Amino acid sequence: MTTTVSHDLYYRKMDHVFDMLDVTKDAHLAEDDFAELAAGISAIVPGQHNQQKIAAFRDAMLGWFHALLLAQGLPMDGSMEREQFRAAMVKVILGEGRYVEVFEPVAVTWFRLYDADDSNSLSLEEFQVLSRALQISEADTEAGFCKFDFNGDGELSEEEFLTVARQFYAGEDPDAPGNWLYGPF
Repeated sequence: MTTTVSHDLYYRKMDHVFDMLDVTKDAHLAEDDFAELAAGISAIVPGQHNQQKIAAFRDAMLGWFHALLLAQGLPMDGSMEREQFRAAMVKVILGEGRYVEVFEPVAVTWFRLYDADDSNSLSLEEFQVLSRALQISEADTEAGFCKFDFNGDGELSEEEFLTVARQFYAGEDPDAPGNWLYGPF
């Protein structure tokens, strides 16, 4: 007897991510989408632009994309549609358990990019800049920030941020705070 696992929540989350990643709005994800989104997010970094942080974030984004292409057997200069993206994420992150290898570098470099004062934490203001880059409302950003600040110190540590990212990208718990990473959906 075969057991079927429902990934309904995960598919909804990945559909939301697909829509954010599809910068060109052509219903395909290509390297240009990942590079343009990385550039757009990097362009509104608070404070002085740190080229090393920006390059690390871009490289992590492209590494994620290339890992997904490889998982789907697609050429490295190819693109993928929504269903292929979903399938690749389920395979790589949920099935193969490669979150740390494939997506965590994106989360780490993203956190560090927005940690403008290099304090190893994000203030609400730094987190709001990050959320504005993804067009998340201020109210949803504040609600998410409160959910993510697990120790209640008014800052998001790198560990808290990585926990939230893992809950979103590698989890299927409908009650996990990380589901608010990009606001409610």
